[in-house]
Amino acid sequence: MCAVELVKNQATKEPNKELTAQIVQECYRRGIIILSAGLYGNVLRFLSPLVITDDQLNEALDVIQEVFEDLA
Repeated sequence: MCAVELVKNQATKEPNKELTAQIVQECYRRGIIILSAGLYGNVLRFLSPLVITDDQLNEALDVIQEVFEDLA
């Protein structure tokens, strides 16, 4: 498992729950399932299966990158 914490401001570390929810929803709409987690709901969890192929992983990462670029 890997995780990424999203914050509104790096100095204050204020959780960005709204952006996290948008990313989860948009990834799902594009065929990628990502889970949100954390005490404040601002953490993205990536849980890829052990049997994932390199092509599948690269495709998923491309989608995730596109979603970040579109929403950030």
